[in-house]
Amino acid sequence: MQSFESKNQKIVIRIDEYDKPILDHITHIAIAKENRDVLKGFYEIIKAHDETVRFLFITGITKFSQMNIFSGLNNLDNIRLQADFAAICGYTQEELESCFAAHIAHFSLAKTQSIPSLLEKIRRWYNGFRFTKAAIAVYNPFSTLMRLKTKTFQYHWFATGTPTYLMQLFQELNVDLTRLPDMLSINDTASYELDNVTVNLPALLFQTGYMTIVNTSERGETLYLDHPNMEVKEGFIHQLIKTATHLETAPAVTVDQ
Repeated sequence: MQSFESKNQKIVIRIDEYDKPILDHITHIAIAKENRDVLKGFYEIIKAHDETVRFLFITGITKFSQMNIFSGLNNLDNIRLQADFAAICGYTQEELESCFAAHIAHFSLAKTQSIPSLLEKIRRWYNGFRFTKAAIAVYNPFSTLMRLKTKTFQYHWFATGTPTYLMQLFQELNVDLTRLPDMLSINDTASYELDNVTVNLPALLFQTGYMTIVNTSERGETLYLDHPNMEVKEGFIHQLIKTATHLETAPAVTVDQ
């Protein structure tokens, strides 16, 4: 950064999965705090050279308290739940039907299924992710593209992102899996406080994509959650059964072909 400063040049910084060093040790708080402190030091360096930074974009799964990690960066704009960015991480219905029209038509012929029927099935399987209080839902990009490529309805995204650490967290915290349906609402400001050693499981399920917003309270301060679609719901249930029964493979779940 000093080299760029000496040349009066600006830099763009993009940081993905900023929270991974903490999430990897979320049940070992001492290590998680050590990693958090290292990250704080890193961001403090960026802040000290903010005149050189043209743009900084940070992404991750979990919302930790800003004072936990980003206390050195006091001018962040948190775009979480902002309606302007609701479709930034997925395809809208309009984008699916316009950008992939030829692929959908080809798939329809291969499956001898009408396009409206096929679109409805794609919606049930891969749509439903909602990242704002506004009713704007998007499709999972990876699953949608894999479905177009393989012409099959499978757990494309879930197979690549099986929540192993999440299931381990359930076990280590002795979470009653039968109570999960009663836990599915969060405050819109929900975050994690490592100093208080609290883990907000509903918020974690939301932030990892296994639950999504389906409704809000009248004033909007409470978010009500559910599985976004069939891929996530069946894949998640499958994994819960495997975890609860300690089996290498869980009993088969129904797959809508």
